[in-house]
Amino acid sequence: MATSAVTRRFLTVWSQAVAVLATAVMYVALAVAAVLILHIALVVLDANGANPIVTAVRRLADKLVGPFAQLFTPHDAKQQVAINYGLAAAVYLAAGGAVSRGIRLVGGRLVR
Repeated sequence: MATSAVTRRFLTVWSQAVAVLATAVMYVALAVAAVLILHIALVVLDANGANPIVTAVRRLADKLVGPFAQLFTPHDAKQQVAINYGLAAAVYLAAGGAVSRGIRLVGGRLVR
């Protein structure tokens, strides 16, 4: 009986850890997408580029956009930011959702 209780406790802790990890992955993806979307909004709304908040958001977004930065190059700079950074945000959200679901799926197999 003691082994059964230990096994149940382990599986409970394991399933909680899997849920926390999957949730954390999704929150990170949401945070990254939020930074990219905020950058798009600041560019489209002509925010003051000298403002420290705008500068910090731009620097962070530029690091996060990765290979999507120059994927499409329309003539309008605002359009370019909206398309490329928006695409990067969508990919981050899709990838975060897929990884999160994968963690829950693989982690849940041990419980069954």
